[in-house]
Amino acid sequence: MYFRDLNEAVRAGMIEEIRFDIARAALHEGERLSARGRADWPDLLTSAAENGTPATLAAELRRSGRRM
Repeated sequence: MYFRDLNEAVRAGMIEEIRFDIARAALHEGERLSARGRADWPDLLTSAAENGTPATLAAELRRSGRRM
């Protein structure tokens, strides 16, 4: 997957939205996440927005029992 328009400004906006949702306890958690996955989700999502890709986020979710 390639995001042609994903630049530092777009990433900064994504991170701002994620942090805003975390602060309001409104960050969406997928139904397929395990308890550990739900606990790790905010950090994993933030990390992916900072310097990852959908593929790196998916790989992290597959590791360590983060999905049911």
